Amino acid sequence: MPDISDALDLRGERRLFVMLRLLAEVGQPIDPGALRAAANVAVPVIPAETVLVGGDKQLWSRRIVRGYQALVNAGILTTRQGDWELTAAGRDAVRRAATPEDFWSERRPARRAARTQESAPPKNVILYGPPGTGKTYRTVEQALVCLGVPVTGDRAQMKAVFDQRVRDGHIRFVTFHQALSYEDFVEGIRPGTRDGAITYDVAPGVFKDLAQRAAADPGQPYVLIVDEINRGNVSGIFGELITLIEETKRTGAREALKVTLPYSKQEFGVPQNLFLIGTMNTADRSLAGLDLALRRRFQFIEMPPCPEQLEKVHVPGVDVALFLTRLNERLQSLKGRDFTIGHAFFLELEGDFTVADLRRVVEGKVIPLLQEYFFEDEQQIAQVLGQRGHAANAANLLVRENTPVAGGNPIWRYERSVLDEAAFYRQVIGGATPAVEIVPDDEAA
Repeated sequence: MPDISDALDLRGERRLFVMLRLLAEVGQPIDPGALRAAANVAVPVIPAETVLVGGDKQLWSRRIVRGYQALVNAGILTTRQGDWELTAAGRDAVRRAATPEDFWSERRPARRAARTQESAPPKNVILYGPPGTGKTYRTVEQALVCLGVPVTGDRAQMKAVFDQRVRDGHIRFVTFHQALSYEDFVEGIRPGTRDGAITYDVAPGVFKDLAQRAAADPGQPYVLIVDEINRGNVSGIFGELITLIEETKRTGAREALKVTLPYSKQEFGVPQNLFLIGTMNTADRSLAGLDLALRRRFQFIEMPPCPEQLEKVHVPGVDVALFLTRLNERLQSLKGRDFTIGHAFFLELEGDFTVADLRRVVEGKVIPLLQEYFFEDEQQIAQVLGQRGHAANAANLLVRENTPVAGGNPIWRYERSVLDEAAFYRQVIGGATPAVEIVPDDEAA
C-alpha cells in the first residue's frame, strides 16, 4: 500500500482512494469535496513551507491544499524541516491499509481482520522502492516472519537462522531477468541422456519444486524470494499460476482452483503454506507500469529512503543525513519519487569516517546513479547537486566550458577533486529547492 507521498503523485481515483483509506484507518471524519478536489489534480509533493509562504514557480489551488490539510488535521501528516512527512499514526495507518479491491469490496472487514492477524502474514508481498533502500536486505526479516520465527532485531542471529532455513530447503531465492522463462520457473522440457541416448524429460522449475515440497509438508511454511520481480516478463514467467497464487484461489480455500500444467499434464495447485516475497526497484519500472494482474495479487510494502538511519554516520563538517535528504528533494522534484537514492549506500560509513571515505560512496554509487537518471543531461545533475553556477571552484562538481563549435552543445567536465572538499557537500545541503505558489480556485489549471 503506497504511503501519502505516493498519493500526492497519483492521479484521480487512485489518489482519492489512498487519502480516504488513510483517513478511514485513523477513524477521522472525511471532507469528500476537499479530497475529491485534491484527487483530481496530478501534482508532485508540496514542500510544506511553500504552502504557508507561497512562491512563484508552480500553481496550486486552495482546494488541493484543503485536501492535504484534512490529512494534517487527522494526524496523518506533519511537517519537519519544511517538508511533509507521515506521523507515527500515519505510518501505522499505511501499514494497516488494504488494497483498493479490498477497500471497495463488501467483504473488506473480513479480509482486513485476516490481514491483521499476526499468525497469518500475507501470502504475497512485494517490497518496493528506489535503489539502495534495503529491499533485499529486508527479505531476510520478512522471510522469518512468514516462517513464524521470532524477529529479534539481532541481524547476525536472524541471518544465521535464515541461512539454516535455506540449507533445510524451506527458503529458495531466485532473481527475475529478461531471459528467465516459464520453463525455468514452473516446468519445462530439459535434454538429458539415458543409457547413452538423448532424452527430453519434463523438469520442475524453482516455483513448482518448492510448491510440491510445501504441499507434501503442510505443517511447515515455505518461502520463495523473487528478487527484482519487475525485471522479468511476469505474465510469461508465471503463466496460469498468476491466478493460483491469489490467497482465495489456493488449495484448501473456499474458491480454490487447480490447473493442468502444459508439459507434465499434472493437476497443480498452490498450497496455503507457500509464501512469495518479491523485491522491486522502482527506478527500473514504476508501480504504474507494473503488470496489473501482479498488482492485484500482492500486498506492497514501500521501502523509501530513510536518512534518519544515517545518524550514526559521522563525517567531519558534513551532515550526511541532510546531504541525502537534499539530494532526494531535488530528485523528487525533477524525476519523481521512484528516482531517489537510498540510505543503504551510506551505511558502510557507520562510525567515524573522513570526507575521503564519503567521496568513495558518492563517486562510486551516487554519481553513477545520477548519470543514469539524467542520461547526458549534466545541467539537471548540476541542479540536483545544488550548484549556484557552472564555473570551476571548490564546490562545483560539474564545470561547463564553451563549445569549440558554433551552435554546438556545451562541454561539461567533472571536477572530481571537489568530492574531497566539505564545501561540495555543504553546497548540496544549502542549494535552492523550487517553490510553489497558491492561487485561487478559478486560476488553477
